[in-house]
Amino acid sequence: VVWERPGAPDIPFSGTFNGHEGLIKFFTLVAQSVKISELTPKNFLSNEDTVAVIGDDEAEVISTGKKYKTHWVQVFTLKNGKIIHGRVFIDTLQIANAFHP
Repeated sequence: VVWERPGAPDIPFSGTFNGHEGLIKFFTLVAQSVKISELTPKNFLSNEDTVAVIGDDEAEVISTGKKYKTHWVQVFTLKNGKIIHGRVFIDTLQIANAFHP
């Protein structure tokens, strides 16, 4: 599996994460960096081996106490019923700003 999460270096959980170890690292960085108060998928679109999910999230950056709220699209590629690639499209500037004191 490959997981792509765009963003500036200010966002600890941005980058490309490979394999199960990469996903564990990604979710660990998220858990250490932000308190997610809302994660709401709203629409699901699919076409053969691709699923796109449109939604919103809201979180507080632990180190600064600043909150952000964003809209996002996550696109998943499937093979044999398993996710092999994930990509997130999100307002990374808003998130990066929340990491600045």
